[in-house]
Amino acid sequence: MALPASPEPVGFTDDSCHHAVLGTLLLERAPDADPAGVLGNTTATRAGPDPGPVGFGDTFPALGRALAARGLGWERHPVHRPGAWTEALRRMAAGERLITVVDPFHLSYHRQDYGLAHGLHAVLLSLPRGPGGPVLLDDPMTATRYTGPVDPDELERALFADDFGQTWTLLGPGLPEPVPGGSPLADELRGHAAALADTPVPDAEGGLTAGQLLDLLDRSLPETMTAVARLGRPEARAGADQARRHATNITRGLWNTAQTMRWFARYLHHVREQHPGSVPEAALTAAGTLPGQWSALRTLLLRAGLSSGDRAELLAQRLRGQLRSTGAATEALATALARTRP
Repeated sequence: MALPASPEPVGFTDDSCHHAVLGTLLLERAPDADPAGVLGNTTATRAGPDPGPVGFGDTFPALGRALAARGLGWERHPVHRPGAWTEALRRMAAGERLITVVDPFHLSYHRQDYGLAHGLHAVLLSLPRGPGGPVLLDDPMTATRYTGPVDPDELERALFADDFGQTWTLLGPGLPEPVPGGSPLADELRGHAAALADTPVPDAEGGLTAGQLLDLLDRSLPETMTAVARLGRPEARAGADQARRHATNITRGLWNTAQTMRWFARYLHHVREQHPGSVPEAALTAAGTLPGQWSALRTLLLRAGLSSGDRAELLAQRLRGQLRSTGAATEALATALARTRP
């Protein structure tokens, strides 16, 4: 059983777990800064055709690249590597708070996934009372908000029962650099245009651009709907079923893409506040629609995949329309950003 949480956790919160933990740490260092200037500086989808028809990778490398662009280092370690967790405990005993990616299937405070679905979820861990004291878990994600001690047996299972790629990460010292102006900013914005467009090369993080992802989803829609249909098989809910995990990966990947676009829209507004006239109004307008567009796409895919017969066909038609709408908004944003000049 989880130990009692603090009654009213306070502080920064966000709908995305990685943005929530990183935003919390950034605001601890620079309380008056807007984390969007750092964390919104990416449009990476982390998507690819493997496992087919589409799959999504870990979102942290793209955020790590955004951190590096503002002068912040970080080190990341796989929990299952020999000696890695011993080092994590040493760092926490020295007063560090670690971003730790765990399997929430084993954490009873996490009502969404506890005993229902395996996956990866980022939290902050620390040892506020030093070596031998209880591990404090801070989950600043809006839907799963929790601050309090974590049951040692639950944490052990969340880290080591299965190897889903659990990690711990330490954010390097220092303050984030401000958003640059002039030519560096113009280059940054044009880089985002390339990372959004439907181009024949992958983005800098090794995944598909947003345009490429939309094209892949359109071409593989029947197969993707079949994969998502696995979520309708309740007998697989409590296990590490590979087909169900793939279905969850698709829906969570699309959800993560919506969060990335939400933060990118915030980033563009922050950039314009810092450097008036730097971001075209057309870019702000298009960016403002994309989080809702990607969320609607995910919702329709879920509904279509879990339906059958005429209803599934009707929803598939609506889904193709949503793909076109999302593609048009993405293209409008990329076009506006590509015209950016110093």
